[in-house]
Parts: sequence; C-alpha cells; structure tokens
Amino acid sequence: NIAFDNGHALVASTTTLVAERLQEYHPTPYPSSIGILLLGVILLDSVNLDESVGKVTQRDEDAVRDLLLHTDWSTAMPSSYLKYEDNGDITVDTNGLFKKLQQSKYDPKFWSSLSVERALRYDYKDFHSHGFLVHALKKQGRHKTNFGIASILMPGLDFMNADGFYDSTLAFMESVQIPFLGIMFAFYDEQEVFHRQLAFISFDQTVSLRELVGTLRTSHAYKSVDLQLEEVHLPAELRKRKNVCLFDQNNLSPSRKQIGPMLEDF
Repeated sequence: NIAFDNGHALVASTTTLVAERLQEYHPTPYPSSIGILLLGVILLDSVNLDESVGKVTQRDEDAVRDLLLHTDWSTAMPSSYLKYEDNGDITVDTNGLFKKLQQSKYDPKFWSSLSVERALRYDYKDFHSHGFLVHALKKQGRHKTNFGIASILMPGLDFMNADGFYDSTLAFMESVQIPFLGIMFAFYDEQEVFHRQLAFISFDQTVSLRELVGTLRTSHAYKSVDLQLEEVHLPAELRKRKNVCLFDQNNLSPSRKQIGPMLEDF
C-alpha cells in the first residue's frame, strides 16, 4: 500500500490508501465526518477525478465510489454539499464540493499573506539523492545528500518578488539542513488556465544552477518524466545570482510524486 513506485504514481492521492483501509477494517456505514474528509482530499488530489489531467487512477475512482455509497450522509455538515437522488438517497454533490475546496486551496489572498519561510514550510517534503546530484551536493562540502521540494500555490514570480525572498529562502534551507531546494509552483491564471512552474535554489552561491539543470535535461531520469522546462526571466536582483533559477513546466502532468524521485535518481 504505497502511493508511488519507481517514479510512477499508483494513486493520485495517498488518502485513497486510507480509504482502502477504511473499507477493509471499518463497518458500514462510515461516519460522515470521516467520509467528507477523505472524499474532499481525494477529489482535490485527483482534480475531481478528471482523467484529462493524467493523475486519477482506478483505485481513486473506486475509493470515491465506496465513500459515496457507504457513508451515512444524513448527519453530514455542511449540508450545502448534499443532494437527493431520485430514489431518495442522500449523496454528495462532488462537483460543488470540489469547486469550493479548489477555490480555497488556490486562494491568492491566503498565499500572499504568508511569509516566505512559512510558505516554504507549509507543504515541504524531504528527499535523498542517489545519483549525479550527490556529487554536486558534495562539492558544496555537504556530507548529507538530502534535498527538499516545497509546493506553493501561486505564480513563481509573485512569490520570488516578495521582500526578503532570497535571504529568507537561504535561512529556511539552513534551518532544515539542505544544500538544494526545489519549489513547485501551481496556479490558475485569470482565464482559469492551470500552470506549473519549478524553481531551483542552491545554498552555495557559486553553483551555476543553469549548468546543473542543463545536465539534468540530458539525463535518463529527466527523459523518463520530460517536464518540458522553459526558463523564466527573473527580476534583475535575482538574475545576477547563479544559484537561483525559475522555469515554466509545460508538461503539466508530473507532480512532486514524479519530480522528487526523478531528482533522487539524477
């Protein structure tokens, strides 16, 4: 029961694994308090079970179907997401629930209200390098070969233009003891078109990340994911630094579930 294996996602949401355990060990009906929590997260992670996004799996769909059928929705709060079937059964308006959760998840006011360091900590995961990146990290005099990836739901330039971005990011990296940080940005533009961006920051200011990313893009690990990276021009103050870069990720399908293992194997 794992979320991904060898860089391949087995489920869109790790919450699907929890829902599968619920099926196995909890008698039906499930409490609505548990059902709504699991359902909401799976819908968010799978983008409302949208197959065109390339994330949802049959296991996610089966988990949602089981939650809808076997949860006692008569006690659910808030009731605004409930609807009645033709036979009188109560179920959840999954489209309405997803839309509300999605709006809250990508709320620009929320993300803009966070400090740089708090935003980086909000959804951060640690990884360990096994390949070429190990040598790049060791050149920085670091015995540890771990690195991190933070996920932030706003445009990269907006975040990187924040006051104190550079110094605050280096301070964060020092606090979690990593020499290399990736920041995954995901957001919707004014036309509601979804975008992904990927930034890299090295603690060592002498490391040329453009050269490192150039090597990455010719590697077997990268070709197995193919992010279709296109460099974004940074503000002048950041552009002069070799250890910071930002890219548009034109292949929208790969998430941290694929990018983390890719960088580990690089």
